[in-house]
Amino acid sequence: MQDGKVYLTGRSHEYADIVHFSSRLATETALTSARLMQTWQEIMASPKGDVPGLTFHLQVDWRVERLSLQDEPHDE
Repeated sequence: MQDGKVYLTGRSHEYADIVHFSSRLATETALTSARLMQTWQEIMASPKGDVPGLTFHLQVDWRVERLSLQDEPHDE
């Protein structure tokens, strides 16, 4: 995580699955948005032989609640 942003990389065989995954992430309460940053096609190895696939990068904004240690109650 960097500045409240999380960067994810994944692989899929179908572009529609990537879009669906991105949309589902955007509905999570801990996240404020999800953006598909990049997608490219490449060959993926599989037990049945090489198959075409897609690799993608997503950026998600994490809902960061910053608490100072001074704001936390302490048992003394």
